[in-house]
This record gives sequence, C-alpha cells and structure tokens, in this order.
Amino acid sequence: MVLLSATRLTVSLALQNRGATMPVPGVPELLIIFVIVMLVFGVGRLPEIGGALGKGIRDFRKGVIEPDEDRKSKPERQEPS
Repeated sequence: MVLLSATRLTVSLALQNRGATMPVPGVPELLIIFVIVMLVFGVGRLPEIGGALGKGIRDFRKGVIEPDEDRKSKPERQEPS
C-alpha cells in the first residue's frame, strides 16, 4: 500500500514538473492543417471562410474594447421598495 502511494506521488510530481503548457504548432503543422482545410472545404470557399473568420474576430475585439452602447443610453431602473 505504501509503495503504491509513493508511486502515485512520484508520477504526480513528474507530471507537475513537466509543465502543462501546450506546444505551439510550427510551420510544418500549419501547412498540414492548411492542406486538410483545402481538401475539406475546397479552394473556392476559402476566401468566404477567411472573411467570416476575420469579421468575427473584428466584431469580438470591437465588443471588448468599446463600451456597451445599450448600457449608456438606458439608465438602470430601480424598483421601489
């Protein structure tokens, strides 16, 4: 029983020391992903997919940076107590 606990402790310490960071894909991995996307969606739809992805990222950034217009224009109502 003690040996099993020591083994578990050793394994958990080894996993903690490795670090839990995800590796960054390099150029070969990105090329493979790009080829797979081309095969699945086709060359004709790539500009459409890229445009939709870019618009989504732009809208997300705009939503994060700019304050919400609805909150400024409508004052919060407080219920009478």
